[in-house]
Amino acid sequence: GLSHAQTNLVRLDQYIYQENDSIDAIFYLCKGAAGFVLPFRQNIVYVEIDEGDDFGQVDILSCSIDEECEVQDIFDDVDSLKRQFTVQALVNCELMSLSTDSLKKMSQEFYDAFVSLFSLAKIRLERLLK
Repeated sequence: GLSHAQTNLVRLDQYIYQENDSIDAIFYLCKGAAGFVLPFRQNIVYVEIDEGDDFGQVDILSCSIDEECEVQDIFDDVDSLKRQFTVQALVNCELMSLSTDSLKKMSQEFYDAFVSLFSLAKIRLERLLK
């Protein structure tokens, strides 16, 4: 099922994505450690991302909340979506990424898997907004 996934290597301290970047993918952390960081506070980590975690959905989810639409409908206008969080590699990382195009396909063909991907993100979003 991961035939659409791409592997990316990210070096220590590199940003995986930053606030206001366009949203073009979600990620799965295969090896390493990453974290949601606050760039204006010397990149203090406020939520850790561990091996085996997926991330990147919370930005999509919060966009759908802002737009007051269902998550799967947000992909109709994906070019206007912007990241609301910043994630940085805390050590050298190996990631797999799934493009928003693949996510849109997934929402149509594998709806249950798509929903479970975002139900975990909902819990994380609540933690991030505390």
